[in-house]
Amino acid sequence: MANRSLYDTDIVAWSEQQAEALRDLARQAGKQSNTIDWVNLIDEVETVGRSEVRTAVSGLRQIYIHLIKAASYPDSPDFAHWRTEVRAFLADLRDDYTPSMRQRIEFDRVWADARAIAGDSREQGRGLDSRLPIASPLDIDAMVQPDFDFDLALRRLHGIMPDTM
Repeated sequence: MANRSLYDTDIVAWSEQQAEALRDLARQAGKQSNTIDWVNLIDEVETVGRSEVRTAVSGLRQIYIHLIKAASYPDSPDFAHWRTEVRAFLADLRDDYTPSMRQRIEFDRVWADARAIAGDSREQGRGLDSRLPIASPLDIDAMVQPDFDFDLALRRLHGIMPDTM
């Protein structure tokens, strides 16, 4: 039953734990068990966790892109849309993110990708705000809290509030 709880709370940690348990079983079974395709079964279990991480990274990238646009183009007619999109993506991320993902996500790479994507959609011929940091200034654990503050995040992006959020 404890594994069921981990499955419900942290699917990534669960998939890694189950894959390791299956490896142990495969070693114990040795050549006695020809009916179970251990290699592919273990890979499928691990894929569950990798897929969840990819989903969270995709949502995080979208959040970053929209925050970068909002920080760079605050007078854009799309500003309110970007705010709404960030809220929607954050709601999804809160559903998808588990603490074990933290060590599996390359936050600075996701941030760099988001900067590049946001920069491709230059608003009125202007580039991105030059005050935007090179590395992600936002803390994922704070971002997934229900009280995430969009305006505070923009101030962090502008370097007005240097501590990570």
